[in-house]
Amino acid sequence: MAETPLYTGSYALVVGINSYTDPRFVPLGKAEDDAAAFANFLESPAYGFHVTRLLGVQATRKAVLEALYNLRRGSASDRILVYFAGHGYTLSDRYGSETGYLAAADTVPEQDFTALEMDEVTSLIRYASARHIAFIFDACFSGQALGLTRAPSIAAEKFLERRAYQIISAGAGDQTVSDYQSMTAQMLEGLREGVANEDGMVTFSEIGLYLQQTIAAESGKTQIPQFGHLRGSQGGDLIFSLREGSPAMAAIKEARTISDSAAAKAGTPAAPPPSWWRRAPLWAWGIVAASALALIGLLIGGPLGGGGKNPTHTPTTRPTLIAEVSATPTVTPMPTDTPTPTATETPIVPTEPPPATATNTPIPAPLEISFISNRDSDTRTIFAEIYVALLDGTLIGNPLIASAWGSMDWSPDGSRIVFTSWKGGSQELYIANADGSSPRALTRTSRVAEEHPRWSPDGAAILYSSNQEGSGDLYVIPVQGGVSIRRTFSSGNDLDPAWSPDGTRIAYQSDDDIWVMTASGRNAHVVFASPASDTWPSWSPDGSKIAFATGDDGDFEICVIDAEGKGDVTCLTDNFWQDVQPAWSPDGSQIAYASDRNGSLDIWVMNADGTDQRRLTVYARDDWAPAWRPVP
Repeated sequence: MAETPLYTGSYALVVGINSYTDPRFVPLGKAEDDAAAFANFLESPAYGFHVTRLLGVQATRKAVLEALYNLRRGSASDRILVYFAGHGYTLSDRYGSETGYLAAADTVPEQDFTALEMDEVTSLIRYASARHIAFIFDACFSGQALGLTRAPSIAAEKFLERRAYQIISAGAGDQTVSDYQSMTAQMLEGLREGVANEDGMVTFSEIGLYLQQTIAAESGKTQIPQFGHLRGSQGGDLIFSLREGSPAMAAIKEARTISDSAAAKAGTPAAPPPSWWRRAPLWAWGIVAASALALIGLLIGGPLGGGGKNPTHTPTTRPTLIAEVSATPTVTPMPTDTPTPTATETPIVPTEPPPATATNTPIPAPLEISFISNRDSDTRTIFAEIYVALLDGTLIGNPLIASAWGSMDWSPDGSRIVFTSWKGGSQELYIANADGSSPRALTRTSRVAEEHPRWSPDGAAILYSSNQEGSGDLYVIPVQGGVSIRRTFSSGNDLDPAWSPDGTRIAYQSDDDIWVMTASGRNAHVVFASPASDTWPSWSPDGSKIAFATGDDGDFEICVIDAEGKGDVTCLTDNFWQDVQPAWSPDGSQIAYASDRNGSLDIWVMNADGTDQRRLTVYARDDWAPAWRPVP
């Protein structure tokens, strides 16, 4: 089946390991041959992948991580494949949560830090811009260890428009993979035959289903391949090949024509495919996650700890969309620098000015929004800059910080900032003056991720999330530094905390739901839960509402709920892109957020009721984590 070019670039990392430096790993017979065969297939003219091969002793932990790092470059219209054939295993923590590992050539069995943790591999989706990224592991892992999640069903013509972060593994965690009747050989057979269908298109999901059905049947169900989507996927599908003149090709061309026509009528170019919003910052998503950033595939474990979580209220009413009760919000284009024609000067007869009237009414300071951007960074690094802009998009001065990552926040008086950075080798919290001068480390915890810092309303402490105890929990540390106090004791992940305006409560995400507890960590309860991911809570200035992002329909929308979880949820955005990280303006009249609806993440602002959605930043790279500078 000949491929019609659908991607700007195609890149792959192929790893195969037969023998390990540690003799306790049983040697494999065909892993390297399988990897070489798959690499040759991808490099063939019909597929045109640029392949990096790491076979045998070449596939050390360091070499694999470096190769993954190099895949971060590229554009949103690329596709990336990561393939591994070798030993894999799953470990459970004391809460019963499972973590998958790939054994590098130099891995020591009892030292899991010498292996490749699944999150280290799949975190590529947080840093690479490619909209379609897929992982193939010819090894066995459970669905939980892989971090599989659901994704919406969409029409074939939408496969290219939406993100696809996908995985196939050779079997479940408690199954044994046959080395002599490999999944790879079966996969190549399916790809060469085009996984016979009538639409003329071969997708990653079709290959996954084909492998699951054929291998389960041939093994008597002793080996059943796993496949699915990672968190952050929008239901797209990596396309292996597409026959020219096929029904699928016609549908995609028609969809593109409609999209271009609609964009032309709107007077703007068609939006390019989106890049990942890096939630990593733990989608952030964080985009992140992220996510981020929440790690991809957050582990949902056993019994809850001392945080006292006992959900008593889970709203079940369908969110009310603004589009259903009011006119569709207008998207105002960014102001341009087009010169204004000079009018013909008419002589004006001077008149005596009226006497000045004394007034003590102060002139309001213009509102400013800070955000983090990688516009001036190497895409392969984990460093970005903090910028400040006016509401017309004008940048104020130079970047405040050139080594930030994840998220940041302002002190209540606007004189200082707290931010996360990797400049010390691990993700730590730093505090600096408002102009970026005199940065100092607030935390020093090697190999631990400290994230999502939030300054307390009284200016005395910083609230943040950390995985220093394994899973994500919330901590509070004095601004001057010192001992951190743990506020949650969850077996899952507690992320994205936010102080209430009066400092008495904390909203946060816990395992994809929005929770609220007292500032001391008591009376934790759910205020919003949905089948997907609910994250990034932000309090309104009066403390009556919480804005957050929800992934109910496969993407993320900005919604608002009563702070006590009462009544209906109102969603302010409604599209199939990622609208994330809401931040309420100091006067409560506006909400800033990050959105990739124009291809890359940009900062947007809308009225608190969802109207007048307008783009604040316009750049080819990503801008995220908006934070309003406090008004003096």
